Amino acid sequence: MLLVLLENRVFDTTGTIASRGKKFILDKYHINYNDYDVIVGWRADDSYFSFAKAFINNMIPLDKLQEAMKLGKLGIQYAIKSRKAFELLRYSGSEIVKTDTYFIQKKQREIEAREAYQKILNDSTVGDGIYFISDY
Repeated sequence: MLLVLLENRVFDTTGTIASRGKKFILDKYHINYNDYDVIVGWRADDSYFSFAKAFINNMIPLDKLQEAMKLGKLGIQYAIKSRKAFELLRYSGSEIVKTDTYFIQKKQREIEAREAYQKILNDSTVGDGIYFISDY
């Protein structure tokens, strides 16, 4: 998931650690997913993106990133990448939902995830864990 974020989202990696970390992940863990039919993974919303950004900027250790990525039940995303996969989709119906109901629920999940993330940060001892420092 981190690899996909680094390849497809833009964020500040001007610091030495972040730019080296990005290069390290892209070089060592690259997966050629371009020919995949479908990719299933955590939704790359602002909360998850901020957790990954904190890790790549050496602000949180790996175990805290892993904890943070499980917060808030923010959702799974399906990316349909090929015509083959798209042609297998079948429309099964739709329903109208109220924005004031579902947007509030989405927003609440995000608030809870950010609060839980802040608690993780507050409960962490700086220096404990695996940080993103390398001689790469």
